Amino acid sequence: MFTGHSPLQNVKVQAGFTRIRVEGHDMPHHNNQSNHQKHRSHPQGHHHDPQHQDGASGADHDWGYKGKFGVNHWNDFCSTLSKHEEAHRQSPIDIAIKTAQHHKELKPINTKGFEDIKDGLLLKNNGHTAHLDLSACGYELTEGHLNGTYQSVQMHLHWGSESTRGSEHTIDGKQYAAELHVVFKHLGKKHSGKDLAVLGFLIDVSETDNRLWEHFLSHLPKITHQDMETKVDNFNLRSLLPDDLDHFFRYHGSLTTPPCSQTVNWTLYRDTIKLSERQLNIFRQNMKENKISDANERPMVDNFRPVQPLDGRNIHCTMEI
Repeated sequence: MFTGHSPLQNVKVQAGFTRIRVEGHDMPHHNNQSNHQKHRSHPQGHHHDPQHQDGASGADHDWGYKGKFGVNHWNDFCSTLSKHEEAHRQSPIDIAIKTAQHHKELKPINTKGFEDIKDGLLLKNNGHTAHLDLSACGYELTEGHLNGTYQSVQMHLHWGSESTRGSEHTIDGKQYAAELHVVFKHLGKKHSGKDLAVLGFLIDVSETDNRLWEHFLSHLPKITHQDMETKVDNFNLRSLLPDDLDHFFRYHGSLTTPPCSQTVNWTLYRDTIKLSERQLNIFRQNMKENKISDANERPMVDNFRPVQPLDGRNIHCTMEI
């Protein structure tokens, strides 16, 4: 832990370089029902989510963040985790800034369509997070040492019950209030275990509201319970992100949710998103893990996986440390 300025703000910038890495995510799931749910019964405290399936064992198993099927028990049903000798590229991780390697050849990622206005996007409470389907948006990533073109799949968030925790990745041991993940999938054949690219953005607390997030946040009261969905119009992805997309950390990791597949190119950006305490409370006070038909209300908070061992992996960065 540290005090004073954010460790990200203390990194010396080397202009002109950027990179990517990936994280836990769901695959798109289309449902024409709006603001209602398709009711399927699941045991309290954990939920099956077809949007997390990617063909690996464990994706179709009930899971959650607490209790019998919580993070401490994922290795009971995730084949990637049960084979301990193979589970050496797990995410999230703690990024120790002084050990990150400055890579002069890393260039900024070329983003396509991020500033386009999109209508009719499906926002869903999937029992684990607020999940926005981006599969029809046509957002693309190229360059930045990504070895091809990646197309948008979805975005989701992780947050805590209070602002001292919530993010999945940490910086020099510091955990942030929340974390945004924007997930992309490689167009073409699977290659080198890096079929996904995830852009990760740490969310820090600001004394003032971030007006650019107000439109998105206004939809959360419409998806309070599991399987509720609504449509989002006038969506501008770029407006939600930090100004600086040229400086980041990169490493090879995994999904941060079951099946925890080690197929992700992770990019964690240096610049943070700023939300006020009032805005963070919109997540905490509105989102529930349970279906509306369940008698036992379970707030959706602390939906993050703890950091995992680095296991000798290199962390590259576009900044001069």
